[in-house]
Amino acid sequence: MLLDPIQPCEYLSNWIRCYRIIHFNFEEGAPLHPKLYTPRPEFCLQFHLRDAESIQYNYTAAKERSFNVSLSGHYTNTQLRYVPKHFLSVQVVFHPEGWRMLFNNETLLDQTIEASLVLGSSVNSLYDELANSLSYQDIVSVLNKYLSIRFSKLKTIDHPFFAIPRLMLGHSTTRSIDWYVKNAYYSNRQFERKFKDLTGLSPKEYLRIVRFDRVFRWRNKYPNEDWLSTALEFGFHDYQHLSKEFKEFTGYSPTQFESVDENGPDSIAGIAEV
Repeated sequence: MLLDPIQPCEYLSNWIRCYRIIHFNFEEGAPLHPKLYTPRPEFCLQFHLRDAESIQYNYTAAKERSFNVSLSGHYTNTQLRYVPKHFLSVQVVFHPEGWRMLFNNETLLDQTIEASLVLGSSVNSLYDELANSLSYQDIVSVLNKYLSIRFSKLKTIDHPFFAIPRLMLGHSTTRSIDWYVKNAYYSNRQFERKFKDLTGLSPKEYLRIVRFDRVFRWRNKYPNEDWLSTALEFGFHDYQHLSKEFKEFTGYSPTQFESVDENGPDSIAGIAEV
């Protein structure tokens, strides 16, 4: 079983946040509940190297079989992901500026598309090479080689603005939007427009998802902490403020969410996203 972020080679670290290998093997007959896949600030290239998962993009929609290789932008609501009993998937999670360089500003807000529509047929050969890899290390090596070649052919983006979403992800406390505007060397109006062009979200929306994702991972790491302490840790006024965010993003209160999420495949396997 594996659900861990893995760092790319140093050359790619400016453009790629991490690789994530998700590997589950469940016994036949074991009941599998869907994974509540929460909103997260991620641009993602994903490979399903064994059986593909099925996804419900909201609680009432029909399940859709995922593509073997897909591209997806930020999702602003929770998806239900149904994994098969033998599941191996690899995600390449991009920094927004890396995504912009490689995919020509296809923000794909609340969308998933087949990767070959953008990357061409070469991605199918990459899929075959990954599927035939004998170890996790081999998978990482194949990705490093392919993506290093792709990025080496592109012009580097060096304006300070393009580092701002990464700064938002890296700061342990949420700074004011004015601080980010000042360090991007744009006016407020320019910053708002360019940020939405880059990420598909306004700066305020992006920071909300960043904070929510931090809370989600914090709770996985410290499941016994009380909810009021968690709310205050991440700058919410009180528990009610945090609960409102949870209901908007997931449809559940915090305690309801954890009760449902503990039946997901990662929880059953005894691992968690942190």
